[in-house]
Amino acid sequence: MTTERSDTIRSLARGLHVLSAINRLGAASLNQLHQETHISRQAILRILATLEEEGYVRRWLNDGLYRISSISPGVSRNFAQLTLMADIIAPSQVELMAQLDWPTDVAVLDGDRMAVCETTRRQSPFPFPLVRAGHRVHILQSAVGRVYLAFMEEPEREALLTRLRLSLDPYDTQSRKREAVARLVEKVRSDGFGVREPGYVAPGSGHGASMQALALPIFQGARVAACLSATWFARALSVEEFVERHLHDIKAAVAKAEMLIASSGIELQA
Repeated sequence: MTTERSDTIRSLARGLHVLSAINRLGAASLNQLHQETHISRQAILRILATLEEEGYVRRWLNDGLYRISSISPGVSRNFAQLTLMADIIAPSQVELMAQLDWPTDVAVLDGDRMAVCETTRRQSPFPFPLVRAGHRVHILQSAVGRVYLAFMEEPEREALLTRLRLSLDPYDTQSRKREAVARLVEKVRSDGFGVREPGYVAPGSGHGASMQALALPIFQGARVAACLSATWFARALSVEEFVERHLHDIKAAVAKAEMLIASSGIELQA
């Protein structure tokens, strides 16, 4: 009994040691955890598998690093919305990846830009440029930005456009063309989705000019919590072909994401 109890306590201690290291580092690879804890890699993998299963940590899709889960039991809910959305919606992205092969991104509004929460580009069989969590794209050119703008509540939309009109960024000058913006919003709302401005290349996004993207809003109640986008090579499929082949699956992933948000019980930032 003494030996069994000692082994159990030792296993618990090692698990807490790994959890503490992840919390301290913010994001950690297997090698980093091995260096920090001096526990064997094989044992760390078993610990991580248990922590993931119990909801305390998650291995992020965009960089493969382990982070404390924002929806883990007993962990503070005081997390940025970017992290919350990454944790909640990632399961929907993983399932969608198996259906599309094309990668998907989840993004939220971050000031006057959209910020990527999580992406499956690393898992895609296609050679897409990789982006990390926090990568920011413009509102009026990106698919996620356009769909967020179109489906956000009117007072918030006007406040955002007012800020964009004061911006010195060349990509924001379109915000001053009020009729064009109104037509864009109307079209996105009519279609139910937004598409990227052809040729748009966000800073740090690699060969973005050769890519196209389509995004849908993810709602929490009446407000947009995030946007889910799928990206593909423009030469492979037209927007119309992509819609015909894949829109149904993306809508299903959005519906599941909305259910996950609702069941999480988390109040997202306004």
